[in-house]
Amino acid sequence: KTIFFDNVDELPPAMQARALGAIRAHARAREGGARYVASSRRPLGEMVRRGLFNRDLYEALAPLTVRLPALRERGSDIQLLARNFLIPRLSFTPAALRALSEYPFPGNVRELKNLVKRLAIVPLEASGGMIDAPDVREQIIVATRQKAEHPRPSWRAAVEAANREIALRTVAALGGDINAAARKLGVSAAALRRSIRSAGGISIPRRR
Repeated sequence: KTIFFDNVDELPPAMQARALGAIRAHARAREGGARYVASSRRPLGEMVRRGLFNRDLYEALAPLTVRLPALRERGSDIQLLARNFLIPRLSFTPAALRALSEYPFPGNVRELKNLVKRLAIVPLEASGGMIDAPDVREQIIVATRQKAEHPRPSWRAAVEAANREIALRTVAALGGDINAAARKLGVSAAALRRSIRSAGGISIPRRR
């Protein structure tokens, strides 16, 4: 059987210890065949070095590590995944697919899947079941408004807010190293500093 730890980097220390205890107890009971799989948004090795993650739990989970690039780094996958998540009676217009590719999806595949689910329940009778770019942008703007970052956001503000969220997460994951975060994001360190200081937007390059 497979035991999956979702977003293991978000476990508080007490829960990390409990997870490690469960793995060790399972091993002592000789219940062979069990596999432990974990997902993480942040580099666990770096968190261990900073004392933010249990080293023993990391070693128990990390014999094989696969780095899956963020969705914004796999621009060609966005349209493929969106089509796959959509129910058969609906389809995207080319403009809608381009709008999806413009958004950086800080929540990665889960955020894209939730967006497609919301689009599937929006009344589309007048368009014959076709989801267009305004539908995509409206749902993303609504989600941004719900985060309370922008009471009345525009499409541009929603994209900037998503880019800023990615930037802040990257800086935090790299221990506050602005230069390393800038290299990872493909932007200048000066632009990243300005964005963080002013809470303004930043343009993060997309990979196609």
